[in-house]
Amino acid sequence: MFVMLAFACKNDPKTTANSTPSTNLTETPMPQKVVYICPMDCEQGKTYDQPGQCPVCKMDLEPATSEQLRHAVTEIATAAETSSLPTTDPNKTLEEEVNALHDEVMKESSEMERVGRQIKEEFKTVQGEEKRKAYIKAIAEISRAGFDMMAWMRDYHAPTDLPPAEANRYLREQKASMIKIQAAVKKALEDGKKLPK
Repeated sequence: MFVMLAFACKNDPKTTANSTPSTNLTETPMPQKVVYICPMDCEQGKTYDQPGQCPVCKMDLEPATSEQLRHAVTEIATAAETSSLPTTDPNKTLEEEVNALHDEVMKESSEMERVGRQIKEEFKTVQGEEKRKAYIKAIAEISRAGFDMMAWMRDYHAPTDLPPAEANRYLREQKASMIKIQAAVKKALEDGKKLPK
């Protein structure tokens, strides 16, 4: 019996010299890397490997909590998704450009019409065939530019009922037309002001 007990103790894995002691991972956690973050979150989720100061508010960076890290990951992912989306609707931008051009040309057209009325008054007393021809040409130029502007305003409509590709093409055409009309209005205005008295 003594021999049997001695033999059993010799082969007991708890006392064997070559046996490896069991380890419990929960008892010896792996060290985690410390990351730092601004306590005010000035940079929307940006973290740092070293302590220091926030470049925005100059406060000392603090070790980030697990909640702050989860929040930082969410903010960074949201920012990446947002940056990949188009910031503006190209058709909306085009429409705004057309409307802005229209507003500019309307102001120039008002000045052109004022000069046109003045020229018509002066024409009544203009002497000499060459001068009269120059006045007639200027009046016709102003009338044509004014007519083109009025025709554009009559025919233009916001392309809300068109598919995006067609709306884009339509707006580009209208912008080109408005640029052409603006050039004609400016030329008629300049030529009218240069008429010999």
